[in-house]
Amino acid sequence: MSVWRGHQKALGVYSACSIPLFKKDKIEYILILYSNIADILSDKYLSLIKQIQVDISFALEKIEKDKELKILDNAFSASTDWVFVTDNKGVILKVNKAAETISCYTAAELVGKNLSIFKSNYHSSDFYKKMYDSITKGKQCKCVFTNRKKEGSLFYLDSVIVPITVNEKIERYVNIARDITKRIELNRQIEKISNIYKMLYSINQLIIKTDNEDGIFKKLPKLMIDILGATLSFVATVKNNEIVNIFSHNTKNGNYKQLLDFLEHKIKTAPCSQELPLIKSIKKGHIYIENNITFK
Repeated sequence: MSVWRGHQKALGVYSACSIPLFKKDKIEYILILYSNIADILSDKYLSLIKQIQVDISFALEKIEKDKELKILDNAFSASTDWVFVTDNKGVILKVNKAAETISCYTAAELVGKNLSIFKSNYHSSDFYKKMYDSITKGKQCKCVFTNRKKEGSLFYLDSVIVPITVNEKIERYVNIARDITKRIELNRQIEKISNIYKMLYSINQLIIKTDNEDGIFKKLPKLMIDILGATLSFVATVKNNEIVNIFSHNTKNGNYKQLLDFLEHKIKTAPCSQELPLIKSIKKGHIYIENNITFK
């Protein structure tokens, strides 16, 4: 008789049962039962013992999942990056604090709304089609969004959209993004300054190569379009503080020609509106700049 059997006999142990307990399909614990009653755990109780095994293993899995979810939830809340969770229709289910700060909306204002609440109209229908074609097939999608804050200003997100699939069906989308607004704005400022210097150089070259005013003014609007990125540029003649005519112009596309035609018609038939930048420059005698024009 082994030493172990000797101890069992001395203690009066006549029944034993060993139950492996699983977590993530691996044995993590063993539950051992001993009894001084013979056959207390006979084969006829095997189904009940198996149920005990299943219930305890399930509890272990649940505890582990709850712990993981709590860790994820804490990471979600504490992240300095934008994190959104939507359903498969794009309805917002959850947002983190960073997303509230970046967008200027509160979570209460966003949950239940569609992501179109951020739409800025800067993206084409083709942009959205490519994005949806990718994510609805279960693929991650990386893209840069130009969005609009609650108060109307723009912000830029370098985003990754991750589809979450359950039983081969997409149930959620997680949008993780970094706010790159400052970087975008800085790059644009650098580009603007570079273009202004390029413009100054081109004007100097134009002055050197041209010996009359008409020659300079006929070419100047095109330089404004090509280098500064303007959509419409023209030169108007002024006499006695009044616009006489528009004698040189250039447009980025035909749509803006309609605006030019309208201005020319107004100049010829009636006094120009006092709201026009060119009228304000004449009236005040200095450069007039108007940004972020709103229409009421």
